[in-house]
Amino acid sequence: MLELPGQAALSSFRLAKLTRSLQRADERVAAVEARFTYFVSTSAAVSDKEKKRLNALLLSGEPVAKFTRGAKLLHVVPRPGTISPWSSKATDIVRACDIDAVDRVERGISYGIRFSGKASDSDALALGPFLFDRMTEAVFAVAGDVAALFAEHEPVPVDTVPLQDQGRDALVAANTGLGLALSDQEIDYLMACYEELGRDPTDAELMMFAQANSEHCRHKIFNASWVIDGEAQDKRLFGMIRSTTEKTPDGVISAYSDNAAVIEGW
Repeated sequence: MLELPGQAALSSFRLAKLTRSLQRADERVAAVEARFTYFVSTSAAVSDKEKKRLNALLLSGEPVAKFTRGAKLLHVVPRPGTISPWSSKATDIVRACDIDAVDRVERGISYGIRFSGKASDSDALALGPFLFDRMTEAVFAVAGDVAALFAEHEPVPVDTVPLQDQGRDALVAANTGLGLALSDQEIDYLMACYEELGRDPTDAELMMFAQANSEHCRHKIFNASWVIDGEAQDKRLFGMIRSTTEKTPDGVISAYSDNAAVIEGW
């Protein structure tokens, strides 16, 4: 894996805001610096010519940002086991530029945290939760550990949830263990379905049900009826949101269609 330092990642305004946030957690924080770091998985040695071309692509003419000496470093990258949208496009571009040794390139943000007093690496790592999104990202104190991004694993075998032997408790445990976010009503529904089928569900089936029946797909909350201060509302939440466009349609060419909106320009 190649580690290539990149350009500044955050504006001075965002750095100042982030510094204040970290200072509320640890008053010894003096300042924060941030730059992009590019992590490159290769299948062969990258020649000097290819590396120069790769740097030109990634930096886009911007200078490499350098950290102040003594800053404690943390590296925030996409969550291992995932491939970021940025990576998918960037890797295609790199290959189109005849840098054949590159299998995949990922981009992370490296943070340099400066403390006003004595601080350890663990003190810096304790501030990690303020720097990344736990759903989509991970934080590493050592850049070399980012190689976990490119680890390849054998697919995990499909497993079954023993509803017939253990009953509802097995589904409740699977809901927590797999992070399905099923409601009690959905668990009851699945129990009835598999009792009728006379078999146990697989973890893959449960995962697909959870995704297809999620709030994102079903809009169970957005399309629900609402009672505010004891009074039933005429509109559902989606209707309430759409009503703003209905009342002030000027400049709106298209809205609430195909997950996009179009407004007039100038």
